[in-house]
Amino acid sequence: QVDDQEPWAENSRFKNGHRDLSGNIQRHWEEVTAKDLAVSPMFVDVQYDRGRDDAMAETPMLSIIEENDEGIVVRGWKAIGTSIPFVNNLLIGNLWRPGQTAEQTVYAMVPLATPGVSVVARESRAQPDADPYDRPLATLGDELDGMVYFDNVLIPWAQVQHVGNP
Repeated sequence: QVDDQEPWAENSRFKNGHRDLSGNIQRHWEEVTAKDLAVSPMFVDVQYDRGRDDAMAETPMLSIIEENDEGIVVRGWKAIGTSIPFVNNLLIGNLWRPGQTAEQTVYAMVPLATPGVSVVARESRAQPDADPYDRPLATLGDELDGMVYFDNVLIPWAQVQHVGNP
């Protein structure tokens, strides 16, 4: 994104008038690198019936439910992210699929501590006291993959990188 920023802002589609998203990606990049922030990219969405072209619109995946002067309000699931309990920010986005709607197309940097963001991580497999010969990875810790639910989360325009154009 940081290597070719212009299309992200320029190709966004808004419901309530144009918003200037230019510079958001660069600002996010500078903040993450200057402050050494941990980020988990979340570009995978929940499963759906791939046998139907219209099924994606029916999934509980993250979607824009409102667009206002402050930003976008989103609801739904993102899956799956790595090290989610340990990161500062989530970089949400999409891997485009047929049937994806404009409301489901959201790219943004979201602080993990944002109100309405809930993390569901799998059980840890770390065993610090395990024998390193028998369980070499279990002694090193765990990345705790997980899913995130957004419950009417406001994402300010300054955190949005692209919306509305699959």
